[in-house]
Amino acid sequence: MSIHATYHLNFRSPLHLGRRGVGLEATETSIPADTLFSAICQTWRTFYGEEGLTDFLAQYERGEPFLLTSAFPFADGIRCFPKPLIDLNLNADADRKKIKKVRYLSEKRFRQVVNGELRVSDDADLIKEKDLINGGQLWVHSDDKCPATVWSIDKRPRVTLDRQSSTSEIWHLGGVKFHEGCGLWFDAQFDTKETQTHVETLLHVLGDTGIGGERSAGYGLFDLRIQSAEPESAPETDRFVTLSPVCPRDADELNGLVQGAVGYALEERSGWICSTEGNGLRRQQIWMFGEGSVLSGNGARVGRLVDLKPDPCPHPVWRYAYAWPIKM
Repeated sequence: MSIHATYHLNFRSPLHLGRRGVGLEATETSIPADTLFSAICQTWRTFYGEEGLTDFLAQYERGEPFLLTSAFPFADGIRCFPKPLIDLNLNADADRKKIKKVRYLSEKRFRQVVNGELRVSDDADLIKEKDLINGGQLWVHSDDKCPATVWSIDKRPRVTLDRQSSTSEIWHLGGVKFHEGCGLWFDAQFDTKETQTHVETLLHVLGDTGIGGERSAGYGLFDLRIQSAEPESAPETDRFVTLSPVCPRDADELNGLVQGAVGYALEERSGWICSTEGNGLRRQQIWMFGEGSVLSGNGARVGRLVDLKPDPCPHPVWRYAYAWPIKM
């Protein structure tokens, strides 16, 4: 029987999560599951050795020893979820404009969407201004008691010196700063208690060494809080929303996911290799369905680990790309 748990990351320092093609002033406000998984694996290799990591990853050929969601914001115990990428059939023009800016829904609002419980009135706006916080990026339920600001982007000046002329140049680094009582959460599923213990040990290590970019400057440090969790119920349905990026196993699985009334975003995933042997190399580019994508099927065992090893790299570069399905 699988084990489920919820993890809350309370950050002690700003968090920088960059994407290729975006300047260092910009930063993401959530940690994709593939980034989180890779940070855990890199720490696993350091902590348990190359052989230990290889043995762990080999288990994915027989099943999934460890599955996880991406890490999304929370505020005062209220979890936020990615906005499902479906048409909410909003009647008011003002609502349609507001929903374009929304990135996250509070859990109560998210459950209303996935359970089909939103009721739109022809003569009133569904999305109230008082329920939009953090600059309109988070849509909460009217019963939620959330702070007006959950996170902010902190831009700090840095100075670099030209190697030849020694002239200085100022640039800025963006970091997410979570307000008191706020941070990021993610859910995880384990096949055994032993796997859970290993992963939680590594999460405590990551809390003191940092996650994301600019760790050498003290970014990405966090305290970990762990809660037991129950698995999601599985109603009969032919659609699901994923809480993690997804890369289908093959063309047949891909074709099955995009049948019918679906809505999705495709995201390019790329970045640097952090191992000693591959330091300075970029992993191969891949496209995945992003979090919040609404796909066809029941979501059971959708996705895979994908090797993005570039030619000069002497070892595999595995990226996590399994769906975490919430039934629609």
